[in-house]
Order: sequence, then C-alpha cells, then structure tokens
Amino acid sequence: MATFSPEVTGYIVVSGLLLALMMGAHIGVALGLAGFAGIYLAVGPDAAFAQLTAIPFGTTNSFALAVIPLFILMGSFATVSGITTELFRMAYVWLGSLRGGLAMATVMSSAAFGAASGSTIVNAAVFTRMAMPEMARFGYDVRLNA
Repeated sequence: MATFSPEVTGYIVVSGLLLALMMGAHIGVALGLAGFAGIYLAVGPDAAFAQLTAIPFGTTNSFALAVIPLFILMGSFATVSGITTELFRMAYVWLGSLRGGLAMATVMSSAAFGAASGSTIVNAAVFTRMAMPEMARFGYDVRLNA
C-alpha cells in the first residue's frame, strides 16, 4: 500500500469530508469516515482497524458518562413534580415582556446548570427533557427549542 505525505492525506480527507457533508451524510458519520480514512492513508490499514475497535470502548468507558441516567432521572422528577412548570411560569412573568425573554432565561439557567454539573452531555440531556415542553407551552417554535 502506498502511503501519502501528510499534506496529500489532509487534502484527500478534508475533500472527502466536505463531499460527504454536501451529499447529506450525517455529521457524525462523515467525521468518522474521514478519521478512519485519514488513519488508513497516513499509517495503514492495521492501525486504522485497531483504532476502529479501540476508540468506541475508550470513549464510553468513563465514570463521567455513568451519571447521565441519574441526571435524566432528576430532570424527569422535576418535570413530573411540576417544579419546572412553576419555574418557567415565574421566568415568563419576569421576562415575558422582553422579546425572547423565556429563551434567554432558559439559556442562562442551562449555562448555570452546565457550570455546576461540569458536563455538557448531562446539561443537554436534562434541559432537553425539562425545557422543550415548557417552551412549547408558552408558544416558542420547536426549531428554537432544539
């Protein structure tokens, strides 16, 4: 197998990535294929397939990811208990006169929760569960919620 110089490998991989994205491939799939192709072209097939088996386990084998289900459970408890409804109603009363006031309050509370929890994945999971129904209830577009 012929190995390419780092510059040529980079051009090939970035071109393939952009082509895959323009064709409508999912971003994760396009990035994964580009990474695999880059290792394959730069180092060789043995290293590429070794990384293909090692990276998924190494990424998910983390104590930080173990708490995600508990934070989602906490968000579910908050939603079912009605506390999120009251908090969003309070934020709407305070900031409802501002255009996008509830959205700004959601962003700020999400930032505070993210700083407290230390995990962006947990933050996204919890606030998706709590904020999307409440913002929809106050008339915000679903595309803004996502």
